[in-house]
Amino acid sequence: MISTRKKSCSACVAGKRRCDLDLPLCGRCRRSRKDCVYPWMMAVGGSQQGLSTTAPPVSVGANLTQDVRGIWQAGMNTSSGSSSGSSSSGSSHGESGPGLLVIGSGLGAVGLSAPGPPSATEFAASPEFVYFDITNTPVTTGSIFQSRTEWAASRFAMQPQILAMTGQNCFVHHTQVASSEVLQEALAASALHCMRNTANAALVRGEIAKRVARLVGSIRRAVTCASEAAALDLLPALQALVVYQCIRFFSRDDVGERMRAERDEAIVQSLLVALYPRLRSFSKTMDGWSTWIYYESMRRTVLTAEILSGTYNFLMQGWDQAEARTLQLKFTAQVALWEAKTAVEWEAMWARGPRLQVTVRTFTDDARSALPEDMEDLGMVLWALHHGLDEMENWMGKRKPVLVKWGLRPEGETWG
Repeated sequence: MISTRKKSCSACVAGKRRCDLDLPLCGRCRRSRKDCVYPWMMAVGGSQQGLSTTAPPVSVGANLTQDVRGIWQAGMNTSSGSSSGSSSSGSSHGESGPGLLVIGSGLGAVGLSAPGPPSATEFAASPEFVYFDITNTPVTTGSIFQSRTEWAASRFAMQPQILAMTGQNCFVHHTQVASSEVLQEALAASALHCMRNTANAALVRGEIAKRVARLVGSIRRAVTCASEAAALDLLPALQALVVYQCIRFFSRDDVGERMRAERDEAIVQSLLVALYPRLRSFSKTMDGWSTWIYYESMRRTVLTAEILSGTYNFLMQGWDQAEARTLQLKFTAQVALWEAKTAVEWEAMWARGPRLQVTVRTFTDDARSALPEDMEDLGMVLWALHHGLDEMENWMGKRKPVLVKWGLRPEGETWG
């Protein structure tokens, strides 16, 4: 066993105090309201590769423990009340003007004493927050971004169902599930979630909670046990936790589930801290399909976790902002590559193209030549956040089957 001092947080080491090694922050840091940074989390990924321009990640001790009952209810009331008001512009989704990307971890927002947004001056004074395009005001509930964010939330809420039905989703590849116990647990939880109804809701909720507890427990044990720390693969751990967050963040019938999800968001952020240095850019040599799958799923999982958190914070609080580190993230948006069933199929598509390798910051230019059939959920979410739902309908040629497929029109709607 290695010394527990090597596992202690930086504050306890500096103060020569015993650290209880708790996650997401130790007891001493929690009581003294200090940032709790575990050096092993920062070092687990080795040297930084491919993202030298990325802003430093947030500390492990981001405090997400505040009670969100009132904020959630206020957010839901505001959201429902703003739908009719935002549609007065004459478009079907109430949108106008160019886009502002509404993503980010929203950690600063959660620390506020009130759910309202800070002023434009406060935003300008925060170099870690980067805005797109034309506005100097906060992104707020009822703005043109409301419908975009609600649609993005609906796509994230469907990821557990898609995983259960197809064996993969926009950030978990089907080849990863068979080799990972935590992903198999997440798939089983997703299948239970699909069968949830008023009669079995309590049972399903309990089974999902057990699986989350086992996953979080394995992460906690990795802090204290050297052998378990070496055995824990952080990527499937984060993937499984994001699946659970998609289930619980958008649970409309249980505030307690959303509160537990918000509490566990600090652990999601600590896993992101460890995975950011492991990300590889597109220029790195790929040793075939299996290597591409690993790094592509890592890129997609990190980006999904960031956008999911920002989407939830927008719906909860009525505002959010993109962080600089998120804008540097990349992924391959070509659905034919991500959904290839065999190495031969993947290699043929890789050679033929287009690959649609995109970066969040330059997504509009990178995906300019993309067709609707080139993209799956993650690409579509970014497209909608950048351009808006009305523009997305035009891009799809207003074809009813395509609009129904992507949830932009109800299936039984009659068209004139």
